[in-house]
Amino acid sequence: MKSTSVFMICLSLIFFAAAPALSATLYESVCYLITRQQDVNDCLILLNQDSRITSATNYHDLSKFILELAATTARSVYAYLIKEGSDFPNDQAIRQCASVFYPATIVGFENALAKLDKNDPQSAKNYIQAAGNGPGLCEKALQGEKFFNPPMTVRNNQVFVLSEAALLSVSHLT
Repeated sequence: MKSTSVFMICLSLIFFAAAPALSATLYESVCYLITRQQDVNDCLILLNQDSRITSATNYHDLSKFILELAATTARSVYAYLIKEGSDFPNDQAIRQCASVFYPATIVGFENALAKLDKNDPQSAKNYIQAAGNGPGLCEKALQGEKFFNPPMTVRNNQVFVLSEAALLSVSHLT
């Protein structure tokens, strides 16, 4: 009898510990798969801004909406970089981010969307992984030139987090 009670208590604890995960929405469950806690929080904040994402009921739609948000965000960062480039015309890192890293990131997200629409999630994952490299390479270039720009660091991280979320979401389709 005593071992049965202990078993029931343990089973109850397991059930109650798992309950929050069971009530998570689809987008929240994707964000919770990200390993770095700050990125989890950023993911939840970024994805919560799009009602299509928060109301998605399957991974295909969720992946599409996250990729669209990622591409839009990357385009916004690109526009910011163009403006920064005009303010700092001699900065090689900004030029490299604007001419190489972010165009490749945008194309990667757009190609991933096209592959997702063609029901090719594996190729979409490959494009997302390539797109996700751009923000990190940009940040590394900026740090290498000692260009301290906190807003740019935040923007790079946002695009990176969106690429992580897109990759995790699309992974459910493979």
